[in-house]
Amino acid sequence: MTVQPRQWRQPAESRWLLAKQRQPHKPAAQPAEAPQRPALQEVSQFMLLEREVEIQYRPRMREALQNKVNAVADSLRSQMPACSRCSQPHEAS
Repeated sequence: MTVQPRQWRQPAESRWLLAKQRQPHKPAAQPAEAPQRPALQEVSQFMLLEREVEIQYRPRMREALQNKVNAVADSLRSQMPACSRCSQPHEAS
């Protein structure tokens, strides 16, 4: 005679709670009409000033950036580029 191992079962109360959780929920009632978004206001004076200064100083900012890029390029000019595969220096062509 073979004795079957007894299987564990959840108590009836927890099975009921699990079944209740699995039931589909009713969707929330939708409002008849979506709420209106507030109208866009004019651009603030601060934003206008910020834009004005950006436009005014843009050429100077570009020049400063170009000077920095040139300085980095000049500092690297004396270095030989290295091969990305073997790290050996490339010969000038």
